[in-house]
Amino acid sequence: MVRRHRRRKALYGIERERFAREAGEMHNRLMAYTLALSPLSDDYRAIQRFHDALMQAIRDVTGEAPEWTRTPPGFRGERD
Repeated sequence: MVRRHRRRKALYGIERERFAREAGEMHNRLMAYTLALSPLSDDYRAIQRFHDALMQAIRDVTGEAPEWTRTPPGFRGERD
């Protein structure tokens, strides 16, 4: 009889980090598409929905907001 592989219920820490990094790379690729499209187009809105789902997946998996949405430490929004 073949023994079945038992699946985990969560990712390991290193896998969470890799997921967040790779999702960040996907964010950059998606933004490149939106720069060429009108925000009123169906394609733009479809990409935006996918991007929103990607951001929610990062929040769900890591428990944190995506890196590109965080305010850098010490940043107060003031201009020089």
